[in-house]
Amino acid sequence: MKKILVCLSQIVLVLILSTMVYGAQDSNNEAQEFFKTERLYVDGFCLLGPNAISGGTAQYSNVKVDENSITIILENSHMENVGSSTWEGFITYWGDRTLNIVIKGNNTMSTSKYDQCCYLNGGIYVSSIEKKGNVNVNITGDGTLNLENGGYLIRAEDSNINVSIEGATIHSNFAGIYCGGTFSVKNSKIFIKNSLDEQPHLPAGRSNALVCSKYDFDNEHIYVGKGKLEKEINSEELFEKVNIKDMEMCQNKLDYDWVLLSDEVADLRDYNPVLDTTSVKAPGKAIIKKITAKKKATKKVKLLLKKIRGAKGYQVAIYKTKKNAAKNKKAIVKKFVKKTRATVSSKKLKNKKTLYVKVRAYKLNGKKKIYGKWSKAKKVKIKK
Repeated sequence: MKKILVCLSQIVLVLILSTMVYGAQDSNNEAQEFFKTERLYVDGFCLLGPNAISGGTAQYSNVKVDENSITIILENSHMENVGSSTWEGFITYWGDRTLNIVIKGNNTMSTSKYDQCCYLNGGIYVSSIEKKGNVNVNITGDGTLNLENGGYLIRAEDSNINVSIEGATIHSNFAGIYCGGTFSVKNSKIFIKNSLDEQPHLPAGRSNALVCSKYDFDNEHIYVGKGKLEKEINSEELFEKVNIKDMEMCQNKLDYDWVLLSDEVADLRDYNPVLDTTSVKAPGKAIIKKITAKKKATKKVKLLLKKIRGAKGYQVAIYKTKKNAAKNKKAIVKKFVKKTRATVSSKKLKNKKTLYVKVRAYKLNGKKKIYGKWSKAKKVKIKK
């Protein structure tokens, strides 16, 4: 019944929009020509196509659009829809050219998951008109994009559409990425929540966390988990069962709640999959200038760290093996220190053992710690 209601609501919505644009009659031919026309909508404003408005970029803040190259720049923008249609997405493109999206600062897209008009909408929707040559969607930048509710973060299900993400941090707390062509990731962090229970319009057994026909992850790390991220898996495991039939993709890997694609190794014990959209920038990469272990202090390591500008303190991690240190896994000791000259002590530091030490700086956003990158591992031998 829910599926029927959703389908009916979509049909009614299309009819209403068609009537608004074309009138009650003379609509068939005009509607067909309309849907063959390249169009671009950003936050509800049509910037390309028959209904394009002039001076549209002045009507929404922190969004810049180059209509010639179809480049959209988001910079500290907040798009919100609470009850009316945003067509298919906050950024919607029908066409066969390359769509470029540049992400700067902290950006959010928020819609009501309870409103059926908005329920199927997502963040970015792309559809090809001719469906012949490749259509590329390039998402770049060093900022963050956070989707709060919505159907899909990215929905580009046509088989000739390729999606590439490079440099950005992207988070979806409600649904995932649906790419009909090749999905590629490079130097990015992408957090996706699998939300089958909250998506009744999806057929039974279908996952919408991350679906694509092909993938190209440039040495990215992939983590999955239930409730909290708990293990790293390889690409083949994640896309073990992907079938393509009549433009529909079905993924049966449903044993996880979260997916994280990251260019860095994650420390899953401290990892929180909720995106931090704070304006506080992370501190710089920590550096261990000197490390010693005195003969008479068998359970103590003395550190001299390079001072990191703006840091409120440092986290020290000690590992038994170089491999664990490289992966930031299975630290035997983790402690916070306030100063660049610090001594870390623990009963777990045993005699005649070569250990590996790493450090990262942190800033505070209220009570929340914002971490910088881990330092290179330094080895130290605990002696008698």
